[in-house]
Amino acid sequence: MQRSILNDITPFSYLTEKQKQDLWRKSEIVTYKNGDIICSIDDHAIDFLFILISGAVKVKSGRKILSHIVAPSYFGELSVFFHQPRLANIYAENDITCLVVKGVIIKELVHQNVSFSTAFSSAIHNKLRIFQDYDSFIARLVNKKDEGFLRMADVVEVYKKLNPILHPYSNSDEIDFHALKYVIPRLPDGITHLSHIYLVEDLPSLIGELKFENKFDRLRGKKRVFLPLLPGKILINLLDDLSDYIAIITKLCVYYIETKKLRARFFAGHKKYEFFQRYYQYKTSGNKHNHSFEKLLPYTAHEKKELKAIFGENYYDAIYEILGQGGEINLSIRKQVMRYYILANETWINQIRHAFVDFLGENILDSSLDIHIISSNTHSVNNILSGWLQHHKNEILKWASANVHDIDNIENTYDKLYLAAMHWFKAFPDKLKDRSEHDLKHGIKYINDVALTGIDISIIDLDKLDDLRDPDLIKMKKKQRKTIIINVDYGYGRQSQVLMHNLILLFSHHIRSISIMGKCGGIIGNRGELIIPDFIMPQFNNTLQNLKMNDLSFDDFKDLNWDRPIHRGTMLTVLGTLMQSHVMLQYYKLFWSAVGMEMEGSYYLDEIKKAIINNNIPDDVKIRFIYYISDNPSNPHESLSRRLSYEEGGPAVYTITRAIVNKIFADTGE
Repeated sequence: MQRSILNDITPFSYLTEKQKQDLWRKSEIVTYKNGDIICSIDDHAIDFLFILISGAVKVKSGRKILSHIVAPSYFGELSVFFHQPRLANIYAENDITCLVVKGVIIKELVHQNVSFSTAFSSAIHNKLRIFQDYDSFIARLVNKKDEGFLRMADVVEVYKKLNPILHPYSNSDEIDFHALKYVIPRLPDGITHLSHIYLVEDLPSLIGELKFENKFDRLRGKKRVFLPLLPGKILINLLDDLSDYIAIITKLCVYYIETKKLRARFFAGHKKYEFFQRYYQYKTSGNKHNHSFEKLLPYTAHEKKELKAIFGENYYDAIYEILGQGGEINLSIRKQVMRYYILANETWINQIRHAFVDFLGENILDSSLDIHIISSNTHSVNNILSGWLQHHKNEILKWASANVHDIDNIENTYDKLYLAAMHWFKAFPDKLKDRSEHDLKHGIKYINDVALTGIDISIIDLDKLDDLRDPDLIKMKKKQRKTIIINVDYGYGRQSQVLMHNLILLFSHHIRSISIMGKCGGIIGNRGELIIPDFIMPQFNNTLQNLKMNDLSFDDFKDLNWDRPIHRGTMLTVLGTLMQSHVMLQYYKLFWSAVGMEMEGSYYLDEIKKAIINNNIPDDVKIRFIYYISDNPSNPHESLSRRLSYEEGGPAVYTITRAIVNKIFADTGE
């Protein structure tokens, strides 16, 4: 019986007998004569999988034969799973028989049968080699890092093969303003006139050698340190040994590709020399109101508007510098045996130790003590527990109603208060000292970034908290032991593993819960929705890490008036957001139920699980992982190039925060 041939084809051999019967019944047997074309590059009927029952086919691109497929086998899965057009023509090499299966049937079986799904996943990974370009790009970057020197031209062509979902026009002549808009705020100011970047792991010793006394630039609130050196040269400290390095290079790849396009468009114009002449007159005449040169730029009105949004009102100054630079930036990578970022985090944890003891008492770590660690943005936890904000609520909201209109549509009064407070403190910076003194008196001690880690922290003594706090918090149960929240800013990539390692060593068996709240890119869902992961999968080894012990569930949001969707599934930990293609994300969504991607989760979880195995923390420690969707890379209108609005992000952040703090308040400490 022909149907038995499914037993000889992996992954179909893993289907149950009933599933094989249904597959056969719902599909169509089709025969082809020798030389018949089965599917072609321009074939629009792509959502079919072909199971080759007898005979053989050849795969051709033009006159070149790419491969032969002999029964029993299958083909067409790239189109079925990834909605990709046919990449080649497929001809019958002799008389053949195929079972033509609708793509929807195959996808249903993937969701129904774990063995079938796993086998198909492995087959696609190895047969189609969808990670080949990803692996090649990382290998190239690692090789250049070991060499200690990199030119952008050395890596850009490999980067283009990734077809990044956040950089859809990477292989097109069309200028990708969305991608450029994403990377420019995350690169150093003055990127358009840089010629050389030094990436270092030992920033303090190098600064000591240079006797550099200027302030560091934490560009636009980012954790990374940018240190100007000579004109056209800048130094950047690496926060870890790989993910931060990759993040910098991928953003520079976008910059290189898009500025090359801007440059090519300019020099293809007819009035380029006249532009240079008038621009020079503008720069030397002192007449800053004569912008007659601007109309000579060979860009459309829409493109000029986009450039202005990216580079500012005087975007033509950036264009002028790009014309000379053309994205040609060289990088030197300085590595040390003793890596500074490791030492910096050790310095950071020592400061926490001293501040903790000073705040709570010399023998506090030897006493009966419960520690709850929260990795967050720090401000949301501090805000919902700060009595100072509640005392000044009416004053802040009255001021905000006249001055901050981005929050007008926020429904929760207290969400609106916390978001308004950020602007309030910018307008009245002297109020920060008043709040800090009040919060310190009422159990909240702030510790600012030290050792250039970019990590702030607050120590919160629950016994001393002001009775006036966020009204959606439950009444705190009387604690049997001294209870402290260690509220830590989120790390960056692999830096988070070092941070968690040090926190665990310091607080050890006092730790009762570890909560990770973060933001992620949504593989499903929309901005402002929540994800409670059941699994975390690090993309660098595709090993599923179980998070079924997650102590958060839908029930924890019932009393918080949360009406947006909460998704469950696998969270993907990636090395870089700009390396993800549509095909790769679809692969994880289909075969691993991936719902989102971020850059720290697997590092946190790996360190926590090792600590439990090594008996460094209690084996019944409560683990909580939850994320809000800050962007959707497959939707240009919700990508990282567009700022997350307060209305989208504010309620998500504060609802998550309340849910976590309520879990801590409900813990009796017994």
